[in-house]
Amino acid sequence: MKNCLILKLNQLIDKHRFNEKILIVPDHNTGNQILQDLSKNSLGWINFKTATVGSLASEIAAPELLINKIEKISSIESIFIIDAIFTELAEAGSLIRVHLIDSPRRSHLIN
Repeated sequence: MKNCLILKLNQLIDKHRFNEKILIVPDHNTGNQILQDLSKNSLGWINFKTATVGSLASEIAAPELLINKIEKISSIESIFIIDAIFTELAEAGSLIRVHLIDSPRRSHLIN
């Protein structure tokens, strides 16, 4: 029996055989697995590409960033920036800490 996702993707292939189709996935490995299953259990995956939300956003934003000479920071740089912001907020006494009690659904605030 075919997977429901594969059946839906086959319907999409039938309707839009020659159009580009972007499959948004949580990560590229998951996307590759879906495309492998699609190729084994259908007509193939012509004009399909996989993308994560992040990779699609980067692809869409790239021309504007290039025009304005804006560079995207690396993930390690973003960690340093976030750390600096939290340090500054902590030193200013502006952080509110959340402490979970009994279950993740109930919490109370501690200054």
